[in-house]
This record gives sequence, C-alpha cells and structure tokens, in this order.
Amino acid sequence: MRCVVDAEEGRTRALALIVAAVFFAGVAAGLSRLALARYLRYDLAASVLAVSSLTSWFMVPRALSALAAGLLSDFSPRARRLLMSAPMLGVAVVVYLTGAARSVALVLLLDAAWGALSGMVWPVTQAMTALLAGGRAGSAMSLYFAAAFLGMVLGQGLYGVLPFDNAGSVRFSAVFFASAGLLLAAASRWAPPPALRRRGLRAGLRRAAGELSGLTLWILLVSLVMGYLSGSMREFLYVYLSDVYGLSRRDLAGVLSAAGVAAFLGSLAAGPMAERVGPGPVLAVLLSAAALGSLAVGTAPLGLAGVAAGIALVNVATRSSLPLTRNAAFLGTALASTIVAVSNTVNNVGQVVGPLASAVLYDAFRGTRLGPMPGHSAPFLAATLLSLAALAAYPLARRSQRA
Repeated sequence: MRCVVDAEEGRTRALALIVAAVFFAGVAAGLSRLALARYLRYDLAASVLAVSSLTSWFMVPRALSALAAGLLSDFSPRARRLLMSAPMLGVAVVVYLTGAARSVALVLLLDAAWGALSGMVWPVTQAMTALLAGGRAGSAMSLYFAAAFLGMVLGQGLYGVLPFDNAGSVRFSAVFFASAGLLLAAASRWAPPPALRRRGLRAGLRRAAGELSGLTLWILLVSLVMGYLSGSMREFLYVYLSDVYGLSRRDLAGVLSAAGVAAFLGSLAAGPMAERVGPGPVLAVLLSAAALGSLAVGTAPLGLAGVAAGIALVNVATRSSLPLTRNAAFLGTALASTIVAVSNTVNNVGQVVGPLASAVLYDAFRGTRLGPMPGHSAPFLAATLLSLAALAAYPLARRSQRA
C-alpha cells in the first residue's frame, strides 16, 4: 500500500513540477518572441518577410527534432528523462546569445537552433503529462497549456514595462528558460517507462496501428490548421498591428495581454469538456471560433476593439485545441511520444507555412481592395477559409469512427 501511495505522490509531484516549468517557459516565450520580432524590425531594420520568417526558422528544425526525439523516447527510458530537461537548458543559452547578436542572419540561425532544442523537449514532456495523469489526461493537459499561455500573457505584459531595450528583454528571458529546465529535470525522475520497451517492438507497433482511426487523422488535420493560424498570429501579427494601426510598444503589449485572458479560460475548459463529450465536438466549436476570429482581425468590423476580439477568438481556438491535439489519451498511448510528436510536427508545419503565406498575401494585396474588404485582410481571409475547410471534414471523420 505504501508503494502505491508513494507512486501516486510522485506522479502528482511530477505534474506540479511540469506545470510550473511550462509556466516559466511561457513567460520566457511571451517576452522573448515579442521583443525579438521588434528587435529585428526596428533595431536591425529587417523586412516584414524576414521578421515573419522567424516562426518558420524556428518551426522547421523543431518539426524534425520532435519526430526524432519522440521515437528515441519511446525506446529508451534514459533518453526520455534526458530529453525532458537538457534541451531546455540549451534553449536558455541560445536565447541569451540571440539577444547579443547584431545581424539578421545570425539571429535567424540562432532561432533555428532554438527551434531544434524546443522540438526535443516539449513533445516528450506533453506525452509524459498525459501518461502521468492517466484518466484525467484531458484536465491535466488543459492545466498544462493554460499555465503555458498564462505565462506567455505575463511575458507579453512584462515586455511593455521592463526597463530593458528589445535586445535586453530577449537576454533577460533566458533566466526563465533556465528555471524551466531545472524544474523539468526534477520532474523527469518520475517519467513512466516506454511501452515499447515493456511490450517489445512488434507488439507495440501492432497496438499503435490499432489505435489509429479516422478521428485521429482528423485531429492531426486540425493540428495542422491550428498551426497555420498560430503562426500567422505571432510575429506577422505584431508587425501587422504596428503597420496598419500604428500601435506603440505599450499598446501592442496591452492588446495582446487583454486578448490572452479569454484564451487562458478556454484552455482550462477544453480538456475537461473533451473528457465528457470527446475531442471531436470541442474541436469543431474551436474551428468555428477560429474562422470568426480570423475574419474579425482582417476586416475590423468594430475598429481596434473588433480586432482585439478577433485575436481573442483565434487565441482561444489555437490554445484550447492544444490539450486535445497533443493528448496521448486521444491520439494513442502505445507510441505516446511518437504520436504526440507527429501532432507537434504537423502543427509546426502549419506554423512554418502560416507566417510566410500571410506575409506574401499581405505584401501582394496591401493597398488594394478585395471587393468590400481592404486588401490587407487577405491573410486572415485565407485563415478563415482553412478553418471552415477543416470543419467541413469533421462529419467524414465521425462517419469513419462509427464504421
């Protein structure tokens, strides 16, 4: 009995450490990504396309490293524990060096290294969170991503009040990344062993194939679309709001922080709701919110207030989808780290394409008209159409699931 209690206490402690770690990492990300975008644009005089490509430089290496780390984690307990912490400490070093760089090319190269290290740590940590939580995986993943997003909102708010310039803000964020790495190192001792090691390769692969379904593939499609939206709503959005609406540094931080409150609440609710009704209906609602929010950001029906509301809706959709599209309990547990890594990878692909497509559409149609809409709305109209297309595929996924 004592061993059972100790194991339960260990899982609870590990989950608490992971949640604290993702909060600190969220603070670092919110502060550093916003400061880095403006550092490139206004201190190093980079083009809109170069600033928008920050996400792409970050996500391409992340997509590749996530798959490799997921596979390695599913075969080796030692690698699983190491991948939960060491790469995050590496991120802290790379981010500090990024804040000291003085050329656009070097910043982009360091951004790629940052992405590769990030891809190693987060898919494994997400799979471990779901496995440690067991039957409450949906709630645990909601808490995980809500903590991350709350930290990100705080980090964006800090950007508006810290007495540092853009480069100094990037360097300061490395402290939070290092703190996250130390917390993950403490949590990794309770990581459950890989299923393939216990069952053998053939049995594990057979079980993993049996867990795949039409609904699983649709969830991966949603992860791709949400990645596109998320990529479009980062560095590109920061420049878009500054160029089109002339927002100052403080105003920009305020709009993003206010919009983030709703997304935080949505992230908390998504997982428990999916535990009750399944991930499909919840993701369908989130796709509808994403379509409406993207349209509002592009067309500004109520001026800046409408844009802020649209940002909030898209943030709710992209953030609240994460506990569902990254959850091993919904995707499959035999190859937990690998299948979660696949979801991360397709989401990363979307985040690579999203900002680049948005920047191209913005430059191509800016200053023109798209019927009754301004040309600069083109990136967000494209995001609306993608959200509606994924929503239209949901009945097919349900029919396949019933069959």
